[in-house]
Amino acid sequence: MDGKPLILVVDDAEINRMMLQGLIESLGYDSVSAENGAEALEIIRSNTPDLVLLDIVMPVMDGYEVLKSLKTDSDFRNIPVIVVSSLDEMKSMVRCVELGAEDYLAKPFDATLLRARVNACLEKKSFFDKEQKFKYWLSESYQKLQQVESSRDTLFRMIVHDQNNLLTSLTSQTELLLMDAKRSSEGGHYLDRIACINKTSWQLSDIVKQLLDVARLEDGRMPVHIESVNLSDLVRNVCEPFMLQIEGKGELVFSQADEDVLCMADRDAFNRVLQNLISNAMQHLSEGERAEISVAVQRVGEKVTIHVSDNGPGIPEECQEKIFNKYYQIDPACSKYGGSLGLGLTYCRMAVQLMNGSITASNGEAGGARFTVQLPAA
Repeated sequence: MDGKPLILVVDDAEINRMMLQGLIESLGYDSVSAENGAEALEIIRSNTPDLVLLDIVMPVMDGYEVLKSLKTDSDFRNIPVIVVSSLDEMKSMVRCVELGAEDYLAKPFDATLLRARVNACLEKKSFFDKEQKFKYWLSESYQKLQQVESSRDTLFRMIVHDQNNLLTSLTSQTELLLMDAKRSSEGGHYLDRIACINKTSWQLSDIVKQLLDVARLEDGRMPVHIESVNLSDLVRNVCEPFMLQIEGKGELVFSQADEDVLCMADRDAFNRVLQNLISNAMQHLSEGERAEISVAVQRVGEKVTIHVSDNGPGIPEECQEKIFNKYYQIDPACSKYGGSLGLGLTYCRMAVQLMNGSITASNGEAGGARFTVQLPAA
């Protein structure tokens, strides 16, 4: 309510209208009156009141019809109505309450009691109005926020897409420089620097690819083709390049409970998931210690389980669910596991869920992080 509350008095007797309006104005409120229901509805539609004091027995349109009309109209059903009637019958009271009246006072009414009921109704109406305004503001703010986020995401994806094009060109050029330096007798001096640039450009390219992949998954633009996949062969093929990469620093062991394990999955999506999990394990291994990474596959009932474990610092228990959130980073001050961008694991969770599976993070009994992927068995 803005300013003084407005109260509508509806009664066919002029003396009653004058008495009620005098009482209302003594409370500091504004009032307007109508001598029948039809006139009352006209006033309500042109100048919505904050409260209605309503008589029942009136010509043209009685109080019951006014109540019914108000409470079935979405624009006016929240206006509180106090019935002030000479019908001192339980049947009439019950009917008015069923039609939506806030209160019922029989004539002759007690002025003190009426003041209390009026004040209580207006206070309740004031709270309701504030709540409605807040809901409207909240809804409007949410819509604006969605528009801002949509614009931001569109701009972000455009930038990332452009970065991807530039990085593709950069990696191609550094590959050519690297080949030229290897062939040239004078290129040895620059070989290490070019190799470093080449490695960095590929790392940046991988981050951009993850950004684009997550964006496509969020938009539903990366459809999955689920089919029966020989997981044993697929995992072995993914592990082999990493085995060569870790050689001399530790070992990556692949094990399986059965000769062939079949599951329902998207071959390309699962490849990326496993690559991300193994890369993640290698990234967070304890420096100076021998690396031990294991990938195990087994079928349990109607599920196929893939475990990727390492002997690194492990993941704080309170972070084991959060690390799958986009851009989430564990504070490096709290754990040596911190510092990653958090997109690789986000991709893993979204891709696995699209394949009707699940992924969880935990710590192994002997320490180190352990990621468990479950997929439907074929």
